[in-house]
Amino acid sequence: MVREVPGSSPRSLRPRPVQNRAISTVDAVLGATIELIEKQGEDAVTVQQVLNRSGVSSGSLYHHFGDRDGLIAAAQVTRFLRVTELDEALYRVLASDVGEATLLERAERLTQLALSEDRQRLRWIRISAIASAHQRPALHETLSDAMTRLFDAMELQVAAAKKLGELPADIDARTLAIYATIYGHALVLNDLDPTASDQAGWLDVQRATFRAVFRPSTPAPDISSSMESREASKRRLERARDRLQRLDLPCTDLSLLEDGLAPQGSGRRGRRPSSLDEPARQAVSIATDAVLNGRARELTAESVMAATGLSTGGFTRRFGNRAGLLDAARLDIELKREHELITDFTALIERSPDHTAFRTGILGWISGFSTGEQQHRVPIALELLAASQTDDVLRSSLAGLSQRATDLLIERIVVGQERKIIRSDLTPHGIARLLQGHPIWFEIIRLDNTPPPPTAWIPLLEGLLSGLDPAMALVAH
Repeated sequence: MVREVPGSSPRSLRPRPVQNRAISTVDAVLGATIELIEKQGEDAVTVQQVLNRSGVSSGSLYHHFGDRDGLIAAAQVTRFLRVTELDEALYRVLASDVGEATLLERAERLTQLALSEDRQRLRWIRISAIASAHQRPALHETLSDAMTRLFDAMELQVAAAKKLGELPADIDARTLAIYATIYGHALVLNDLDPTASDQAGWLDVQRATFRAVFRPSTPAPDISSSMESREASKRRLERARDRLQRLDLPCTDLSLLEDGLAPQGSGRRGRRPSSLDEPARQAVSIATDAVLNGRARELTAESVMAATGLSTGGFTRRFGNRAGLLDAARLDIELKREHELITDFTALIERSPDHTAFRTGILGWISGFSTGEQQHRVPIALELLAASQTDDVLRSSLAGLSQRATDLLIERIVVGQERKIIRSDLTPHGIARLLQGHPIWFEIIRLDNTPPPPTAWIPLLEGLLSGLDPAMALVAH
């Protein structure tokens, strides 16, 4: 067998031996690596653990995978391809309904399916692999190939529906295909939030926005949000307003988001300090710079201790270990990202004189996000999400930050509903999830090898946002 060098090209990331013995070796190593990733997280996986679990010799492992990085990349590719294969099978089933079910009906079927337990597990695998591809160009290219095939499959369905007159002429088939493939990934925030019971509200918002895209022939949706979901949004609103009343306006958002960010207890990675003294702030600043500039892998605890004067014991008390320091830095980056999002959205609510101006403003906000500094930080947020799956303390911190951000966003949305610039028959929580989803969407959109031009997205985004227009509520009733 010709040895394939990991990382030399995207298609060589997963070794493809031809001899039965070699196939068994590769499968055993990949199976062990995947089990360890899903049990304890990618960062904690060591080659020795894989060797112990798989029973393979170190020489065989390094022959097929090159090094630990090649091993991790191959495992993530394998996990990711399993998900895309399931999605491709699902799309074939949906395609079989062409002529019997409209594209809108098939899209609503996907929306319902997104709430299932199986889809929850699959979207987390996809998020984990995409996070792993950050700073791994070959892995990113391999994932791009897989996602492009998926987008191609959905585009065929959208294009067929467009020929049948189910879509307006200005809606680009590929942009809608991409959106229909990825919008359910915003539900990772619901998965992270144990208080997120408003699934009916999310379904209503998705139905309303999808139907707005299929204008003008599509009947308006019947809003069916349960009383329970409306009560859940009301409780979140009351919680947000209670926080707002406790602090002065100039420091409200950042202070409220940071409040209680560090849970009690200690996880595998250590924990974020409840308060940062000067050496800890310096350490977090060094780690933040490394993360933002793609040098996190090069950062060592020893170099941070040398730069800050922290002893080994002092470093351990504050951060637990190197991974704990990096998580503290990533949490601070995510804290500031959420703060800027809420600040920008608040400005839109306050400055928009009517619903038309608000819709124009929100379109510019979302479009601008795709190329701005905010989007540069999204892979870091995905890394946090992926790591939180195997670290309860980190998950508690990230979940707390996410929940507080949602509560504050809900408070602003309610203000917009009261001012009649946002549709009031949809639950604020459902609308919040739509708005919070777009950073994740843009990161997945970047995987497309044949992307439509940015201008092609404008009619689709305008259509989706028109679903939040108060005039649509009048049509619905």
